[in-house]
Amino acid sequence: QRHFRMKRDYLLQELATLGITVQWKPTATFYIWGDLSNLPPPINDSIVFLEECAKHKIICVPGVFFDVNPRGVRHVETSRCISNVRFSYGPHMSNL
Repeated sequence: QRHFRMKRDYLLQELATLGITVQWKPTATFYIWGDLSNLPPPINDSIVFLEECAKHKIICVPGVFFDVNPRGVRHVETSRCISNVRFSYGPHMSNL
């Protein structure tokens, strides 16, 4: 527990430094739901953000992947999760 709390707090601090806000501090998982909406375009879009992260061998999960859209009635660009990203603090501390 203490080990994951330390990694969570570290990642929360680093995300805040980057301008990524977190509305809910996780208490029972090892994922952080970050909000990119304060970042400048185009990296405030979770798909673009993932593409830029991948260039640096960093992986995150765009929020649009979690937007339930069973009939495909919404386009990705209009997803309510377009500016959200899921970060994991499960990896080794040196990878965070």
